[in-house]
Amino acid sequence: MKISTSRFGELEISEDAIITFPAGLVGLPRHTRYVVFDVEQNSGYQWLQSLDEASLAVIIVRADFIESDFHAQLTEENVKDLSILPDDQVEIVVTVSIPANRPDQATANLRAPIVVNLRTRVAKQIILHESIPLQVPLFAEVTESPQKETVCEQEVVKAS
Repeated sequence: MKISTSRFGELEISEDAIITFPAGLVGLPRHTRYVVFDVEQNSGYQWLQSLDEASLAVIIVRADFIESDFHAQLTEENVKDLSILPDDQVEIVVTVSIPANRPDQATANLRAPIVVNLRTRVAKQIILHESIPLQVPLFAEVTESPQKETVCEQEVVKAS
């Protein structure tokens, strides 16, 4: 399938690469189809490119790249919305904001992670408790982060 983007020009993608957000991203409910591109090989950062709007793309990074023990408590509703089965693997990513001309002040949003069911390619941006940081500086201190091959942990919380 051929797509047109404002950042990357025309690209050929596999339909299997499409990630569907039935409810869209927070604030962008009409944009439901996305694909992920690497920013640079082995950088950890990726572009989440909308297929519905050529100019809409956000930088994402795995949540455990920012906080090694990060986990999201998924409600029963989240599990149902994402069609998560007991053996499914999920990936949890967060959006990155980079102020114009100030990349050293980039932040990650841990309060509204994106959860992707890797089997179904269905995703949902969830809102966590307000105690979770909305803007975590990416360059607060220089530390070496080990590369992980594990999938982010998930917890299911029963609604009362």
